[in-house]
Amino acid sequence: HAECQERAHHWDVAMQSRDHEVHTLDQAIKILEKQTNGAQEKAYSFIQLDSHDSVPVGEVVKALVEVGKRYQDRQIAMLAMRVRSAGGAHGVFDKIKGLISGMISKLEAEAADEAKAKDFCNAETAKADAKQGEHKSELGDIGAQLDSHRAKVARLKR
Repeated sequence: HAECQERAHHWDVAMQSRDHEVHTLDQAIKILEKQTNGAQEKAYSFIQLDSHDSVPVGEVVKALVEVGKRYQDRQIAMLAMRVRSAGGAHGVFDKIKGLISGMISKLEAEAADEAKAKDFCNAETAKADAKQGEHKSELGDIGAQLDSHRAKVARLKR
């Protein structure tokens, strides 16, 4: 019972963290799209990429690093490093968006798994509470029988 309550608390904290992570990843995608003015839709050769193109990537990396540090999440820190390493590659925008989308999908899958575990814990807690209620009721009945038998013994002793 206590383990399920602890799991429920951890689940709530994890869901808040996941929501924030997903929000940050969405913001990173918006930063890329806003600052590139649709550049992700165009084809580039390696020579066409200049230092100006890496500005949005730097902002995305910075946002991801901050979230990774704040929540002590190594997966987001690793994502930031992969985004940074993709910064000068051909198809950088698609690759970064793909990395971020992959991270969002992974977080959503983890959230679904944790929701299943929480539902299981809630069901088990409800069963345990019902059993405990039955046992308390049974104990009350046995206590009443015991009192009745004690009164009978006292009458017989007189």
